[in-house]
Amino acid sequence: MIVTQTKKNIEHFNDLWLYKNVLEQYHLESLKYYLNSIKDNEKLNFEGRTMVHNGSSYKLVGTQHYRTYVKLWDMSHTKEYWEQTNDTILSWANRSQGNFMHPAVRLLAEKVRQLEPFVGKDWIIMRGILNILDPGTELAPHIDSNYYIINNNTATVYSATYYIDVEDSEGGEFWDERGFFHKPSNNELLINIGNRFLHGVRASNRSRLGITLRFYNPKELILGKKMLYKPTL
Repeated sequence: MIVTQTKKNIEHFNDLWLYKNVLEQYHLESLKYYLNSIKDNEKLNFEGRTMVHNGSSYKLVGTQHYRTYVKLWDMSHTKEYWEQTNDTILSWANRSQGNFMHPAVRLLAEKVRQLEPFVGKDWIIMRGILNILDPGTELAPHIDSNYYIINNNTATVYSATYYIDVEDSEGGEFWDERGFFHKPSNNELLINIGNRFLHGVRASNRSRLGITLRFYNPKELILGKKMLYKPTL
């Protein structure tokens, strides 16, 4: 996609956050080693649910996404997640995150929690993904949404992308529909409200390495009495 607006940097916005030199070098190298070790794993880039209602079973149709990625975890893909309410989900997620996250990822997650817009607030890191973009392939325009766990019209979803190996390349800029345009550097963290504005990544001439953490407000999740019926997994 060609971005036609005047290019704007981070100073033009109050709902984007950019941090440099986020991790100590040994933490960066540990995370880099882990992600490189799994980047060729099976790409679980599909979704699917089975629902049981009034004694009948219904299968939600899975969709093949327009790109490949390695899904590191998604808490909503577990049976225990759907047993929670808006009052219990945060404590469950905090207790359970060690079962979902590799230790190197957990160190990154705790660092991100200490930064705006998360510091001092309760957010659940619902999902983690390792994006896979071949050289010459863009991340097409999209909005981060998950309609079966939130009301996307009223909820806020933050995406925090940490860049590990993105330098020495041409292209690879992150952009959004308002004209924000940023070429990331190693050891940077970019946080955007992923479900509000169309955004994407321009094609790069080389493979890049990074990880995206998806943050949800526990009070905005569709759980408990808000649900018509619970899914079965």
